[in-house]
Amino acid sequence: MKYEINKDDRHVFEDLAYRALMITVMATKKKVVRNLPGYYKGVLDKLVDETYFKDIFMLFDKPVEGFYCP
Repeated sequence: MKYEINKDDRHVFEDLAYRALMITVMATKKKVVRNLPGYYKGVLDKLVDETYFKDIFMLFDKPVEGFYCP
């Protein structure tokens, strides 16, 4: 793993990589995929985002109205 913070989640990343591979293979059977590695990376990125970042906003207890960005 590239970062130490993700060292304990190795099995999660392996599972996501396997699922992304299966989704990519199934997609090639239904449609033409012009860039196979790019399609795989896109699927893997989406799975990682859904797994780790879909509920990230629940960790913060500050309302959005309290932030000011000029």
